[in-house]
Amino acid sequence: MPFLLILPTAYLSALLVMQAAATPYWLWMNIDPSYFYLMNGLEVALGQTPADFHHPGTTTQLIAGLVLRLAHPLLSASQLTDAVLSDPEPALLLVAYVDDILIALAMLWAGFEARKLFGGLTVPALFIQATPFLSTVMLVNGYTVKPEATLIMTGSVLTALLCRLIAEPSSSKTIAALGAATGFAFVTKLHALSLFVVPIFILRGNKTRMVYGVSAVVAILVFAAPILGRLDDMHRWFVGMATHNGPYGEGEAGIIPDLYFVHAITQLRRPIFSVPLTLGLIVLWKRRNTLSDAERPMARLLAGILVGQTLQVLMVAKQPVSYYLIPAFLTMGMAAALVMTLGRPLVAIGDRTWRKALTAIAALLVITQTLSIVQAVQNRLREKKTTLAMDMSAFGACTKLNFDFASDINFARMLGNWMADWRFKPWLAAHQPADTLMWVPSNGLPQQWDATPIAWNDVVSRASCTVMRGAWGPRAIETVKQSLPDAAVNACSNGDEWVLSIGIPCESAFPGIDSKRLY
Repeated sequence: MPFLLILPTAYLSALLVMQAAATPYWLWMNIDPSYFYLMNGLEVALGQTPADFHHPGTTTQLIAGLVLRLAHPLLSASQLTDAVLSDPEPALLLVAYVDDILIALAMLWAGFEARKLFGGLTVPALFIQATPFLSTVMLVNGYTVKPEATLIMTGSVLTALLCRLIAEPSSSKTIAALGAATGFAFVTKLHALSLFVVPIFILRGNKTRMVYGVSAVVAILVFAAPILGRLDDMHRWFVGMATHNGPYGEGEAGIIPDLYFVHAITQLRRPIFSVPLTLGLIVLWKRRNTLSDAERPMARLLAGILVGQTLQVLMVAKQPVSYYLIPAFLTMGMAAALVMTLGRPLVAIGDRTWRKALTAIAALLVITQTLSIVQAVQNRLREKKTTLAMDMSAFGACTKLNFDFASDINFARMLGNWMADWRFKPWLAAHQPADTLMWVPSNGLPQQWDATPIAWNDVVSRASCTVMRGAWGPRAIETVKQSLPDAAVNACSNGDEWVLSIGIPCESAFPGIDSKRLY
């Protein structure tokens, strides 16, 4: 049992280190979607319907809302709003810390159930627990307040329930819990649908399948209840993504873009997919006629995992962003444990040599992933240091226009409020600086705190100079020069963020840094 505490504790520690290295959350690399989920979680805490449905992410909003309300049980709605928006970083960290703890507890439970399933063997249980470590994509996305963190926790819960179901195949409670967990995952991130497929391979009989399916549907309805009033908007959003070749429903109409299969094959060739897929298929083929009754459910589960992982790759090949593959990563540890268990009879070596081989593999994984984690932390520290070194004091008299994703807490609040349908306009009216505007390049004109659009000529006429800051510099430069063709636009960058200026030089924003002036 003490061994099962090692990996949950290590992952919890890694998340805390990552959060210390990367925060505050208003830095450009953290805003999206942390502040979106803070604002929508605040809506839940206030008893309102959350506005954001794009992932859908409702479970993450519910967790955030519950944490915020429990942390301030006696505050009125206006007091809670003021407490969170006046100082949003402690609120975000509190929600993130709760997510961290939930992930660690789920990992511990998964290890406990795996150890029971595999006859007290610690190595398969440790491989299952190690799932969140198998790709730094999960750590890099797990320290923020976003659906991926919720999915990582849900993945360990699903693994624990799958282990229990193999041990107790007729347990209606376990089957119902599995359905609820997959429904929870689906409401967290729509493309986690691939996880729903995995348990089907080990369910036997119409009754068990019905219990599983009904439980999943009930869970979806319960956890999605806060956003059911926006079904029409959700339908348009998700259908748009499915029927257009660009990201987020943009681009030309089409279901399968030109490079779809190239992207899919490229992802499947990655070692994290190709190794378990190849070894799993070999083991299933070689053992197809020699499986014991106890091993057959494990073989069916392994087949389900391989199908689910392939389905996940195909689902996101249109837009092959690494964190969209997290649902597939969540079953990697279980796949490894099943391959080593079912494949053991195929390896003609003694038990002692077999244990040494597994230990060597585990040691190699520990070394490589530790190096990857260290590199990820160093990257965040570098980004944080570079960003905090920027000096915007020379632009005090200028109109300030923050665009995606400016490292500015005022922008973070405004952008979060935008994703909350501007429901916190009264608070922003009382607290937002009058000279600070927001601009989402993909959303048209700049806006002020109350969502009022402002023409470009009006923006630059407000003061003798205008300064724009954000991470999407090239797109912003193109739009600004089209909108203000006669303006002399300066553009400087430190490699992460950009500063565009009119009527004043931009270089002073980057003291001691070799910024690049483009215009």
